[in-house]
Amino acid sequence: MAIFKTVSAAGAMAFGSAVAAMADDGLSGFKNGALVFGKSDTISMSEETLTISRSQITADFHFVNTGKTAEKITVAFPLPDIDTAADDGLYIPVEDSDNFVGFTTEIDGKPVTNGLEQRAITPGGKDVTDLLKSLDIPLVRPYWTYIDLLQALPDPMLKKLADAGAIAGEPGDRTPQWVTKSKFYFEQIFEPGKPVHIVHRYKPSLDTSNMSFYSGDMAPSPEQTTTFCLSDKVKTAVAELEKTKSGEEYPYAQQFSLNYVLWTAKTWSGPIGHFHLIVDTEKPGIVATFCGDAKKTSPTRFEFEQDDFVPARDLDIVMFE
Repeated sequence: MAIFKTVSAAGAMAFGSAVAAMADDGLSGFKNGALVFGKSDTISMSEETLTISRSQITADFHFVNTGKTAEKITVAFPLPDIDTAADDGLYIPVEDSDNFVGFTTEIDGKPVTNGLEQRAITPGGKDVTDLLKSLDIPLVRPYWTYIDLLQALPDPMLKKLADAGAIAGEPGDRTPQWVTKSKFYFEQIFEPGKPVHIVHRYKPSLDTSNMSFYSGDMAPSPEQTTTFCLSDKVKTAVAELEKTKSGEEYPYAQQFSLNYVLWTAKTWSGPIGHFHLIVDTEKPGIVATFCGDAKKTSPTRFEFEQDDFVPARDLDIVMFE
C-alpha cells in the first residue's frame, strides 16, 4: 500500500544524494522531530508537504478548524534530549546556539518568534538550569566545548557545579553530567473554517560513518535491514559504488542516515487530507534506501503522495556516497 504502512525489503530503492565526508569513524544522530499539537478533536491537517534533504527539513502544513468555535492551541516542537556527558561524537547541526537545529517557524507567510523552554537535569534528577546560567555556561554545546570551558573555570565555580552533580571527575579532568531538555512552542488561534498555513524548517541531525553497512567484511544487522528496507539490490549498488573508489586511500562508501518522527507526532483530528513526501538528494550518483513506494521525479528527487494518509511508522533514510 503506502509508505510507512509496511516494511519490506522489496520496497527498497536506489537514488542519489550527498553525505558529508568524515575524517574519523563518524558521528551519531538523534531523532528529527515534528510539530506536536495540544490535543484537538476539531482541528484537522488538510495537507502536509514534507521535504527532506541532508541540509534541511521543511515541513509545510495546512490546518483547518472543522468545529464551530475558535480554539487556542499550543503548538510545540520538542527537540531531542542532549546528554552533555555522552562523549560519542553526537552530531549537533548548529554548535554555537541553544537553538541547535536552527529551527524557524512561519505562519501564513510571516515569521513567528518561538518560545524556547529549556531545562538542564542531572543524573540524580536535580534541575541545574539556573546554576549553569548564573555561571554563563550554555545548556547545549558539543562535548569538547564543555571540556575546554570547564578547564578554564576557577575552583569555586567548579565546586558549585560538582556539589550540584552537574560535573564529575577530578580537578583538571572535569566532565559535564547534565541532560538538556528543550522544546520550542507558540500559541495559535484557529478560527472555524479558516485555513492556517504553518511551515517549519530546521537542520537535520545525521548519523554518519566513513564506512557503510557493507564495507569490507561487514553486513547489516536484521534490525538495520528492516529499518531501512535494505535489499540485495542496494548491496550490489553499494559494491559498484565502492569499485569507483578502488585505489583511493580510503576505498569505502561513506554513509549517513536520518530518522524523522512522523507517526508519534499525530495529535490532530483525523488523517492527513493529502500527504506529499519529497526526498531531495541534492546531487545524483549516490545510493540510498528507505521503505515505501516513492517514485523518481527528477535526477535528485523521489516523491510519494497519498490522500487520507495515516502514518504507521516513522521515516528512516540511509544514503551512501
